[in-house]
Amino acid sequence: MGSEVAPILLSMERRFAAAALLSAGLTPMLGKLPEVNAVNFLPRVKTPVLMVNGTYDSILPPATAQEPMFQQLGTATADKRRVVVDSGHSVMTPETQNTVIRRCSTGSTGIYSDPANSETPRPVFQVNADGDLELLNTEEFSVPARGH
Repeated sequence: MGSEVAPILLSMERRFAAAALLSAGLTPMLGKLPEVNAVNFLPRVKTPVLMVNGTYDSILPPATAQEPMFQQLGTATADKRRVVVDSGHSVMTPETQNTVIRRCSTGSTGIYSDPANSETPRPVFQVNADGDLELLNTEEFSVPARGH
């Protein structure tokens, strides 16, 4: 999801089990109405979030765009994680994708395990045998049927 749209969707739509925000950060607020400005939705986000950013991102710099967005997310501290890799704005290039996957998977416990609090790990993703990310604990997240 784009960093402009993700906070709006995640704050209103509860069917997302988790979100991975690649190259996310706050963008300049010039010309944006408050009712569509992502910064106003960040505190309302409660969904577990993985945010992956590049150290050398000149479009959304770490100190002015990435870190403020991560800090303003309303997601519980144990349910959000920020991973920074040695790249620019695009974090999933052929040169960096293996590093991203390795850095995002914390052993067998998954992305959202909190190493500081080993009593209550909350794994949401894990890397499967093919090296792909897969969602865990899907029984916790039910999607209500929609009637048309």
